[in-house]
Amino acid sequence: MTWWKRLLWVGCLCLSLLLYVLPMLVQYVVRIYEFPRLWTILLGIFLIFITSMVFIVLAKKSGILSQSGKAFQKGDGKRIILGFLGMILVSFLGTFLLNLFHGEETTVNQASIIEEFQRGDMILLPITLGVLAPIAEEIIFRGIIPLKIFKGYEAWGYIIGGLIFTLFHGPTNIMSFVLYAGSSVILTWLAYRTRRLEVSIAVHMLNNGLPAIIMFLIGILGIPR
Repeated sequence: MTWWKRLLWVGCLCLSLLLYVLPMLVQYVVRIYEFPRLWTILLGIFLIFITSMVFIVLAKKSGILSQSGKAFQKGDGKRIILGFLGMILVSFLGTFLLNLFHGEETTVNQASIIEEFQRGDMILLPITLGVLAPIAEEIIFRGIIPLKIFKGYEAWGYIIGGLIFTLFHGPTNIMSFVLYAGSSVILTWLAYRTRRLEVSIAVHMLNNGLPAIIMFLIGILGIPR
């Protein structure tokens, strides 16, 4: 691949990051101008759906996602379950070490998510975490970076993409870095080993999905926090 094509994909990477945060920026603006709550929720769901579909369609057309109708293969179920269990183990171990060495119960990134939820974002935030985030982040960090920008040097691309994924989540100390790096290693290994991003997306969705579902149910049912 020529250098200008790689540079072009760097531009696509920047646009992808902008597209990823666009629904959140719009939600922030409508909250400032105090749009009616129902319209805010409907607009947010629409933007999340459209953004997710844009990522999926463009990733398929560019070969980042499987272009055939069959996204999963034999043995993927076991890989997904093991990957998810690994993510849970990393989360518990990382949280324990974070508390042990830094006296913190959670990372700054997680704390900001909880704060947003408690502030009233009880429907759109869970949908963003459970649907858009896994799709966009896997396509960006384990798709565009290793498969396009580092085409021909994919192994290095996976390492760099995994590192950027870790830094993207804003670790503020050694143990929060270890926590996110551990999750990144699992997702990166799945994407690299299977050469199918759908597997890492599925694990990422499961990892984000359980807390997202709990938050969503609290928002829908009005369960006291």
